[in-house]
Formats: sequence, structure tokens, C-alpha cells
Amino acid sequence: MPFSTLCKILGITERRGKEWKRTGLFEAEGPERCGELDAIKGAIVKVLLNELDRDDVDMVWHHIRERLGDIVFGPRVDLACLITGRDAALCRTDEDLGKAISAGGSVTVIPLAAHIRIVRDRFANEVAARKAKQMRTIGEPVKRSARSKDG
Repeated sequence: MPFSTLCKILGITERRGKEWKRTGLFEAEGPERCGELDAIKGAIVKVLLNELDRDDVDMVWHHIRERLGDIVFGPRVDLACLITGRDAALCRTDEDLGKAISAGGSVTVIPLAAHIRIVRDRFANEVAARKAKQMRTIGEPVKRSARSKDG
């Protein structure tokens, strides 16, 4: 999927998406090869930027981005950010969340599952629309002009 379409799915401008890429907050496979996980990562970055200070976003993103693929497809995903300890943990269960919070200090818990579900739905809808358009294009007969070029 093109990067510009991914930005549309995320509800951001392409300029903002490029800024995220430039600063290391967003890494897509390529300008024309963005997948569902790229969309999910973008949605999480957007949430982080809305919930945390920018310096904290950089720290949190560094801690969680490599672990996202294993956890984001479950029914529950919470992010426990221990800002004073400069750490972050992805949590799927109350037990995981309890362990993350028990470390003490200032903890911010950000529920991510709803944001992930929304962007996955938008991504799936875009993929379905592209397939439907492709099928219509394949099925359409070649239209010829009623008049010949010779006049």
C-alpha cells in the first residue's frame, strides 16, 4: 500500500508521516510497500504523541517497537510507561500490567487495543476497496471511440 494511503488511514498528513520517518518514529517497508503492521505502528506513534512528552515518546518507542509484532494482534494491549525509570512495557493481561506498575514511580498506562482495532479495520477496508477496484478494472471491456482517428 502506498505511504500516502497509509497516512490517510492514520488520519495524518503525508508531511507529518515523512517527519515521523525522518525522526525515526516511523519505518515503513518502502514508499509503495506499507503493510498492516506499519499501520499499527503508525497508530501507536500517534497515540504516544498525544499522550506523552516528545522526549518520552522517543524513549518509549525505542523500548517497544521491536516487540510490537508479537503482541498487537491480541484482544487487549496496554502500554505501561514508567517515565521516571525510563522504561516501557507492553502488557496483555492484568498480571503483566501489575508487574509493570509494581516497579513504582510515575507510571502512565495507555490502552492501545481500541486504537489498533480502528486502524486494522481502516486498513482492511482500504485493501478490500483496492481489490474491488482491481476486479472492476479487470472485468471491464476495452472501450473504443465511436469515431475512428481517420475522421
